[in-house]
Amino acid sequence: MIKTRNAVKTMKEYDPPTKLRAGKLRLDFNENSTGCSPKVIEKMRQITAEDLSIYPAYGELLDKICEYMDVPVSQVLATNGTDEALKCFFDTFINEKDEVIILSPSFAMFGVYADAAGADVKELLYNEDLSFPVDNLLNAISSKTRMIMFANPNNPTGTSISNDDLRKVLEKSKEFDCLVVADEAYFEFYEKSALSLIGDFDNLAITRTFSKSFGMAAVRLGFIVAKDEIIREMRKVLSPYSVNGFASTLGVVALSDIDYTKKFVAEVNKGKEILYKEFTEIGIKFFKGDANFFIANFGEDCDKIYDELKKRDILVRNRTKYPRLKNCLRIGVGSLEQTEIFLNAFKEIYTDIKGDDNE
Repeated sequence: MIKTRNAVKTMKEYDPPTKLRAGKLRLDFNENSTGCSPKVIEKMRQITAEDLSIYPAYGELLDKICEYMDVPVSQVLATNGTDEALKCFFDTFINEKDEVIILSPSFAMFGVYADAAGADVKELLYNEDLSFPVDNLLNAISSKTRMIMFANPNNPTGTSISNDDLRKVLEKSKEFDCLVVADEAYFEFYEKSALSLIGDFDNLAITRTFSKSFGMAAVRLGFIVAKDEIIREMRKVLSPYSVNGFASTLGVVALSDIDYTKKFVAEVNKGKEILYKEFTEIGIKFFKGDANFFIANFGEDCDKIYDELKKRDILVRNRTKYPRLKNCLRIGVGSLEQTEIFLNAFKEIYTDIKGDDNE
């Protein structure tokens, strides 16, 4: 048998439960639960045989991203989803045994790519209230640290780091030439970004995606924003055509119909407040979040509620095995109609479970 790299041998495979999800109420992967803009679908139908026969060009896409982000084209790199972007940071900047700090619990692929690169991973736990562990992170940064990677807002906790605290992290990291990567996959729901700090810090990079609020997870499109020097080095490593022609074309259309995305985001934020209110009245402990999902603690009923929701074709994520999240479900929020469907089903399930407990 062909020998694998030592770093890969000890890795656990990341196997997300992506099967049999179509046609169900998908509140488990934080996608746009109603789908992309109709204009994106219309454009797909117009794609020709010639379009498919030509290698993709990215000029129009990059111009549109730059317009959306208000940055020069020299500071943007389009990628095959955020996943490729994250991997590219390791391929470009991390040598084997370099120290990389990631937070826990957080997006699993941070750890996957760090392990694959053979990095020396230092994990820091979120605080018990799931807030960002700023002080612990500042204390952990040292001359050994080559990169810090986190999501803002974080997945699965939904909590965020303020720009004031991020500035402190960047200042200390800069002393040691340490790169800070902020994955802003859920920016549209939070509407706060580290983008304004890029002008002051050449050690900051931001990633964004079309997989969440834009409803284009299947297309696989993301991008990186950073100072010119970072983008120039990463472009050397990235495949010249990793973003397919569909993604490039459809990304332009999605950014041209930003009002559609904003409408969905507004519904999600209203639905989230409805769920907060209902959970408060019922007496369920939950943690408010800045994205299109939140964490709720159901105690010993966690697995029962998860299973009963699944029987009704309502998908959420069971995160009880994650640090800090014992007995917790991550609940995605969709449209107001979907919120009502979820809430009605949940109340019925919860009433039945509590009724059984009292018998």
